[in-house]
Amino acid sequence: MLDAVTWTALLVPASLAGIPLASFAFRNLPSCGAFLAKPIGLLLVTYIGWLLLFIGPFSNDRRFHLTILFGAAAISIAARYAIPGLRRMKYPTWRRILAAELIFAGVFLAYAVYRSRNPEIWGTEKPMDFALLNGIIRSPNFPPQDPWFSGHTINYYYFGYAVASALTWISGVKPAVGFNLALGTYLALAIAGAYSLGYDLVGLIRPLATRFAKHGIGAMTATLVMLGGNLYVLHVIRDRNLDDFTFWRGLGWDATRVIQLNIDGRLIDYTINEFPVFSFILGDLHPHVMALPFTLLATSVAIAWFVNWSRSRRLLRRDLAVAVLSGWLLGALYVINSWDFPTFLVLVTIATVVGLVWFNPHRDWRTILSLVLSLAVTTVVAAVAYLPFHLNFEPFASGIGVVQSRSSITQFLTIFGLWILVAIAFFAYRLDAGRRRGLVLFVGGLSIVAVAWFIDNRTAVVILCLVLAISAMFTVRRRSANLGLGAVSVLFFGGLGLAAIPELVFVKDFFGPPNSRMNTVFKLYYQVWPVVGVASGAAIYWIAAETVRLSKARRMIRGAALVPIFAVLVVTSMSYSAIAGWSKTSYFDEVTLDGLAYSADIFGADVDAVEWLRSNVASHEIVLEASDMPYTRYGRVSAWTGIPTLVGWVQHEQLWRNMNPLVADRVEAIDGIYSTATVEEALNLLHKYRINYVFVGSLERDKYGPDVIRRFSFLPVAIEVPGGAVIYRVP
Repeated sequence: MLDAVTWTALLVPASLAGIPLASFAFRNLPSCGAFLAKPIGLLLVTYIGWLLLFIGPFSNDRRFHLTILFGAAAISIAARYAIPGLRRMKYPTWRRILAAELIFAGVFLAYAVYRSRNPEIWGTEKPMDFALLNGIIRSPNFPPQDPWFSGHTINYYYFGYAVASALTWISGVKPAVGFNLALGTYLALAIAGAYSLGYDLVGLIRPLATRFAKHGIGAMTATLVMLGGNLYVLHVIRDRNLDDFTFWRGLGWDATRVIQLNIDGRLIDYTINEFPVFSFILGDLHPHVMALPFTLLATSVAIAWFVNWSRSRRLLRRDLAVAVLSGWLLGALYVINSWDFPTFLVLVTIATVVGLVWFNPHRDWRTILSLVLSLAVTTVVAAVAYLPFHLNFEPFASGIGVVQSRSSITQFLTIFGLWILVAIAFFAYRLDAGRRRGLVLFVGGLSIVAVAWFIDNRTAVVILCLVLAISAMFTVRRRSANLGLGAVSVLFFGGLGLAAIPELVFVKDFFGPPNSRMNTVFKLYYQVWPVVGVASGAAIYWIAAETVRLSKARRMIRGAALVPIFAVLVVTSMSYSAIAGWSKTSYFDEVTLDGLAYSADIFGADVDAVEWLRSNVASHEIVLEASDMPYTRYGRVSAWTGIPTLVGWVQHEQLWRNMNPLVADRVEAIDGIYSTATVEEALNLLHKYRINYVFVGSLERDKYGPDVIRRFSFLPVAIEVPGGAVIYRVP
């Protein structure tokens, strides 16, 4: 655990680097960006290093990243006192900054303890994630090399791995430890981001709210959004299948495969329905997971723009710096997880327009022109700031398709039922707050859901989402010009409207039926969850505050209608986390943060041989290993070291390379070298692809036969490990 403590301590300068930017961007929010300084600081430190490795003769090593970290912190502190504009700016109090650091450290260290009980970097997408992380760590300059396609750079949204790589270099830990500590970092940053949104929304709803209320709702919001699960537990209880309280073959995994359609035993529609706590229990260091802190940061940007443009007359020269900074923050979403950028750019746009149109009395042509220009500047900066990435990236989406098979209302409510309940209650209160008709509207809303559930028509989800989204717009400025309540309505509108999209269209990609809309549902639902979740946290606070103001009789009626249902759903949500989290740790006995410790038990000789490669092979050299389809044990040498191989997981490279025939050619070459080629042909292929080493371990013997070692007798042995792993050097 010493590695985890060191890692935490070395992240403090990142917060110092981010405080001036966070304070400037969120100066009109109650928290002043205190809880967002660390993700902004980390983004800044990584961005500087990333850019320098593109344009200059710098070395990608620990000294380089430490210099940037402490240099950025020192410059930020100096700028705060040296630049008059920054000196006069409003900053968060030291109590808020300390609270932010304690929240991060507490969550991070708690997750490190949990992760040490199931640290394996194996199964699902972990080998791919580890391969890209190691590839970036090992790349001498950028764009980073693809460890699973030698001679080519990574054609994937990799910036989240670059953040993890920088932290691994800064802390000096092994990559296999850095992988797990990076997961904890992203979880702690996301919890801080959700906490910040809950805190700010309460402060906007009631400017005189107590410190306890703001921190309490911040904590509740972060808990529900980041640590709560969906309602799949109710299905397990209904079916009385309590043996399903396991991870891989029960509740843990099945809760993320809710939306499926089978007709007569034929799978018609297959989707993925992850939510944050599942992701961190599973432990994949994947782009959608690494983007979570930054999508929550982008949500705060949307709220900040909403507040800014709801007050006084705006001029571009006054808002230009905010537009530039926001563009830089939003542009990071594309290079971390490209699905998130258009969504949150649209959310910022909607929030800004609503703030101006619904709340700002100064709606003259100059203000409207300033708004258009500010959004244009933000969009341009988002693209230009990350231009080195865009120039080296070829998107692999191929268009938009029309959905043929939609989700059922039962499936949809299993995922979002808790948030839907809160949204209906909030809209009912807002549309007729303080009167009996509010209860009637709430019961009417539940009745609509019940009827849709009973009919279970495949268009019911679309209708429900659109009705609720329209209700959100009607409640933006109902009965009072309360900015906080308006912001909550905007978030509900954006989230619920977004949830309807996968029921209408999908993004065409590598996958065909029955997986056509798999990624669209997966990625968009993962965006819906935090947006409607943070809105729900603030809505719960306001509903409770309004209920307390009623007479005793009305409080009892409202409480009888709301509290039991809400309590059942919250307990159900949190029980998933407890059951799935516990069951995931039951597969391992050893306590360690080293993600390769599990692999060492299975591939003992292979791991020892790989350690030799890690220590003795130069960054430009290539190692040959057996290749196969995804989610297998193949590609492990390049994944564990970052040393490029000819092809890793074939399907992934076909996806990233848009079915480039070079992938198939390389697979054929690998098979030839290991099995059918003559000595002369094998040497020609080895030289053609500039291969420096040939790895023969347990998987190569499994695939090509136990005599595969004899095929390479014409090559000198670099190292032979007892147990069967041999590495040959290509002259």
